[in-house]
Amino acid sequence: MEDFNLDDFEIEDITPKKKKRKVDGGRKGKSGERELCKILSKRFGSEFTRTIGSGNRWSQVSNMPSHAKNTFTGDICCPEGFLFSIECKNGYEDKIDLGTIISNQNKTLDDFLKQAIKESKDCERKPLVCWKRKYKPWVSFVQLKNLNNNNFKSYLIYKDWICVDLEKLLSLPDNFFFEI
Repeated sequence: MEDFNLDDFEIEDITPKKKKRKVDGGRKGKSGERELCKILSKRFGSEFTRTIGSGNRWSQVSNMPSHAKNTFTGDICCPEGFLFSIECKNGYEDKIDLGTIISNQNKTLDDFLKQAIKESKDCERKPLVCWKRKYKPWVSFVQLKNLNNNNFKSYLIYKDWICVDLEKLLSLPDNFFFEI
């Protein structure tokens, strides 16, 4: 009997390939918003909640009365006197990388910031973007003009925005976030 050498044979994998599960962006966004609300509520001792219909209102906000704009603008309903309109993003790991940020050219990030500016104008608040990536801490983007005193040890400047760890931003005094 002749000895067989497995290297002499070509073996084809005929097992069915597992399909990648499609990400449910809406569910992912809502879970990020709920997580952010818990963080903010704990930090400030006031209730932050998801804005009803967040992500699907588009131009309807501009036709609302001012009290409704203050409630339904941004992804998070904030307590009375909160100075920021919050845009919450969860995921997008494959859309934003350090190389494109350093070159000041990232369409996805630019779209986040543009959306935050538009919504903050609708309710006459300052824009704040909070972004969570899988297995990473939350980061926040605030316009440089709204963060006069920069005492952060590490941060990133992107165009006219500063990006800092959300936990570090939340360590600022209450008068940075609320009308007093």
